[in-house]
Amino acid sequence: MFLFPALTIGFALLAAPPLVHLINMLRHRRQRWAAMDFLLASYRRQRKWIRLRQFLLLLARIAVCGVLVAMLCGWTGTPKTLAILGGSVTHHVIVLDDSYSMGQLIPSDGRVSGAAVIDLGTLPSATSSLPTAYDEALAWLDAYSQTLLARDGEHRMTVIRGSRAHLIRRSESDDADRAADLVGVTLTGDPSEMRGVLATETSPLVFDLQPAVEMAGQIIASTEVDQTNLMVISDLTETDWSLGARTLDAISGVPTDVSIRLVDVGAEGDAPTPPNLAITSLTPKPDVWVAGVPVTMEITVANHSDKNTPPVPVEIELLVYDQEVETLDVQQAVSAPIEDLPSVVFPSIAAGAAVTQSFQVFQSEPGTHVVRAKLPDDRLRVDNVRSCLLPLSEPQKVLIVDGDDEARGAYFIESVLRPGSQVDLGAIPQRMTPAEFRSIEFDSLRRFRAVYLLDVPEISESSSDALRRYVEAGGGLVLFLGQNVDASIYNERFASLGMADSTGALLLPAALNATVELQPSEDAGVPDVVLGESSAELLGPLASLGNAAVSLVAVSKSWALKSGNDFLGSDNGFELEDSDTDSANAKRQQRSFEKVLLRRDELPWVTLHQYGDGNVVTVLSGIEGNWTNWSGDPSFVVFLLESNAKAFSGSSPPVSRQVEERITLSAPDAVPTAEVQFSPPAITPPREAVAVAPLPSSPDGSPSDSNGSVGAQLDPVEVLVSGEVAVEPLLRPGVAEWSWITIDGATRVRPSVTVIETKDSRLEKADFGEIRQALLPREIEIVASSQLRVEAGGGGQSRFTLLLLGILAGLLAIEQILAYWASYHQGGSAAGTSSGVPSPSISGGVAS
Repeated sequence: MFLFPALTIGFALLAAPPLVHLINMLRHRRQRWAAMDFLLASYRRQRKWIRLRQFLLLLARIAVCGVLVAMLCGWTGTPKTLAILGGSVTHHVIVLDDSYSMGQLIPSDGRVSGAAVIDLGTLPSATSSLPTAYDEALAWLDAYSQTLLARDGEHRMTVIRGSRAHLIRRSESDDADRAADLVGVTLTGDPSEMRGVLATETSPLVFDLQPAVEMAGQIIASTEVDQTNLMVISDLTETDWSLGARTLDAISGVPTDVSIRLVDVGAEGDAPTPPNLAITSLTPKPDVWVAGVPVTMEITVANHSDKNTPPVPVEIELLVYDQEVETLDVQQAVSAPIEDLPSVVFPSIAAGAAVTQSFQVFQSEPGTHVVRAKLPDDRLRVDNVRSCLLPLSEPQKVLIVDGDDEARGAYFIESVLRPGSQVDLGAIPQRMTPAEFRSIEFDSLRRFRAVYLLDVPEISESSSDALRRYVEAGGGLVLFLGQNVDASIYNERFASLGMADSTGALLLPAALNATVELQPSEDAGVPDVVLGESSAELLGPLASLGNAAVSLVAVSKSWALKSGNDFLGSDNGFELEDSDTDSANAKRQQRSFEKVLLRRDELPWVTLHQYGDGNVVTVLSGIEGNWTNWSGDPSFVVFLLESNAKAFSGSSPPVSRQVEERITLSAPDAVPTAEVQFSPPAITPPREAVAVAPLPSSPDGSPSDSNGSVGAQLDPVEVLVSGEVAVEPLLRPGVAEWSWITIDGATRVRPSVTVIETKDSRLEKADFGEIRQALLPREIEIVASSQLRVEAGGGGQSRFTLLLLGILAGLLAIEQILAYWASYHQGGSAAGTSSGVPSPSISGGVAS
C-alpha cells in the first residue's frame, strides 16, 4: 500500500545500475599486449569468484534504489508484515449517527468537501451544491481508514449505524453483530472493505445513539486487542445531546481504558441556529370525506430558527388515484397523474413558532388520493415535503331513528344533511321506526356511516349489543335524549355497571339520573347555555364568538348525569362500587367525556366521548322543541354538520404512517390473490417492487390478521432481522404504492404515505461544555471532522518508515563493503597473488 501511488513510477530507476554496468563494460577499446597475457591467464583462473562479487554489488545497488523509491512513495507495508515485525493491534469502533438531521446542508468553511459557502438565511435558497453532514461523516470515515494504513501495527474497524441499532433494539434483540455494517474488519487497503458503508444514506428515523453505543460496548468487551478507540460521528444537535440524554449515559458506561472522541460533522458549535422550516403536519380535517364534497385540509409549518421568515409559499399537489390507475408504473415516481393546486402562502412565521393554515381540496372521483405539500429548499430537505392520503368515498348513508310520532326531529336532521339536490354534503339520510330498530343486527348497521337516535323510548338488548359493536368498530352515534327516554332502560343498555357484563355498553357519557329543570335567570342578560372547554370540537368557527354564539338558545329542562349519588357537576366521571378492580378502572377511563355545552348552572348539556374507534355525541334534551328551541337557532346547523363530521371520522382510515410503523394494505373491498407488490418511494425512478405474500383470509372471505382487516403487510423491523430485502427503501418517507390482482382478475393500485416525526428538525448545537461536564470524571475529546482529518493526515514518520531508513542505511554499508571487496587495493606487505604477480584491478568487470 502506497500513500503516493503516482510516485511508484520511480521504480523504473531499478534498471539504472544494470544499465551503468553494461555501459561500463562496452567503453574500453581492446588492444593486444604481450605483458598482459600473463595477467589474463591469472584472471581466467579467478573469473567465477570475481563475477560473484560483481553480481552481489549490483544487487546491493538495485536494493538501495528500490528502498529509496519505496520511501518516497510512502510504502506502508501490510498488516501481516507489521505483525511479523511486532506491531500492535488497534480496534477502531465507529458509531455513525445517520438520523435525518444529519442530512442538513452545511457550509464548507474549513471542511473536507471544499464546497462554496452561501447564505442560508434567505428563503428560498439555492443549496443544491452543498454537502450534507452525513456526506462529511462518510468523507471523514474514508480518509480516516486510509490514514490508518500508514500507521504502525494492525488496525481493525467496526462501524455501527445508529438507525440499524435502533431497529434491532426495537425487535427486542441486542445482536450487535447484526446491527453493525462492519465488525472487526482488518484494514488492508482493499476498496471493497468500506464500499458498503460509504454507499449508505441518512435514514428518516428519529432516535438517540444509546443502543448503538451500548452495542459498540458489547463488541469492545468481546474483542481482545492491544488498544481500542471509540469514535462517535454526529452533528451533535441539542435535541439528541442535551443534558440527561440517554446517549451520554451510554457513553459513561464504556470501559475507562477505551479512548473516546466525539467527531462533530455539523455546523460549527458557536454558529447561530441554522435556519430551517419544516412541515410538521398535513391532514384533512375530520369530515365526511366524500367525492364531490370539498375537504378542508390543515397544514402546519414550523420555523426552527432564531429569525422571522419572509413570506413562504407552499406548493400543493393532488395525486389522483381513481379507477383509471390500474397499473404500477415503476418507471415513474408515482403511477397517478398529478394536479397542481393553488399554493398556500404563509405571510411570515415568527422565530420558533408554528403556524397552521387551511385550504380546500375538491375531487369529484372517489378513490384514495394523495395530497402533497412542498416547501422551498432550505437547510434540511427531508422535512420540506409531506404527504397524506385523502380517501374519498361515494355519499354515505346515515340512519335516523325518531321516537316522536310526527318525526319532527328527523325532519330537522334531514333538512340540514340533505338540504336539496343542488347541495351535496355526502350524507344520505334514511329513516327507521323504533319498532324496526329493536330487531336490527350488526351487519345491517354496518351499511350506515352514522346513526341518529332521537328521543327513542327504549332500546332492546339485541339492538344495544349491535349498536355497541357498531360504535366500537368506528361507527358514529348521535343521541338526543328527550321526554320519551326511559332512563332505567338506557342505563341498563348503554351505561351498564353490572360486573357480570364486563363489556358494559358505555354508549352514554355517564348514567342518566333524572330530568332537571333550569330555573329562570334573575339576570336577563345571562344565556341559558354557555360554551364548554371543548366547544370548538362541535361548534367549529362559532366557538371563537364565545357565549354570544348560543345566546338565543333557550333550555327549560334536560337530563342530568350521575356521579355517585349526586348530579354530575364539574368532574368528568362517576364512582363505581368496585373502584378498586382493574375492570372498574378501565370502565372509568372509557367513560371520560368532553363538555361541549353547559347549562347556566354548569350541568353538562352536550357532551362528546369516544367508545372504541367511534365517537358519540350526546344532547341531554330532545330535538322536537318541548325542552329547547335549539333546532330553530342558526348555531344548530353548524353543530349538526360538525357532529356529523365527527361521527363520520371514527371509521375513517389513517391518512399516513410513521416510518417505523408496519406498512399495511387494507383491502376490505377486494381480497388480493398471491400477486401482491409493494413499491417503496424512490429518490429517482425507476422504483423497485417487493413481492409480498397476502395474509390468510378470514372465514367470511376478507383478509385479516390480529391487527384488523388487511390484505398484506410489511414490518421494517422484521425485514431488517430477516435480511431478505433491504430495509432502507421501506423507511423512505413519501408516496409508496401497493399493487395486487383481485380474485375477479382486476388490478388495483393503492397509495401508501409515509411521514417522518419532525423532532429532529431543530438543528441547534448542543453545549459542548455541558457534554463534557455530564461525562465527568471521564475525559473525552470533541473535535470537528476537518481538524481531526488534518491531524490524521499529517502524522510524522511511522515505525515502518524508520525501519525502511534502517534497511537503507544497512544496504548502503553493504554496498560500500562489496565495492571495496570487488576493487583492487595494494596490500602493505603481502600484495599479489599466489604466483607472485599483482592481481589485475577490476573496475566494472574489465581488466584495467
